[in-house]
Amino acid sequence: MKSGTLVNIGTLHLSEKQSELAIRYFCEARDISLKTDDPIGIIETEYKLAQLCEESGQIETARKYYQHAHFLSQSIGFDLRGKPLIAAYANFLLE
Repeated sequence: MKSGTLVNIGTLHLSEKQSELAIRYFCEARDISLKTDDPIGIIETEYKLAQLCEESGQIETARKYYQHAHFLSQSIGFDLRGKPLIAAYANFLLE
């Protein structure tokens, strides 16, 4: 299965308040993105995982996901200005 499909399934589970299933699909999507060297997929899944970790109180894990997604986006020149990731990451930096 492709990474984007798994992200969509995870997002569906997230909308149904099924966080554990959403995390499972986002992690699978991230693994595929890592194996296929898909930086955009990695950024997307790490951002979603960071949000879920933040919501469940796993602040340090969320921070790691946000930081890695931000670092990766900068290293490939992916413009995140105006996107929610920047606001979320900035909030973590200010804590």
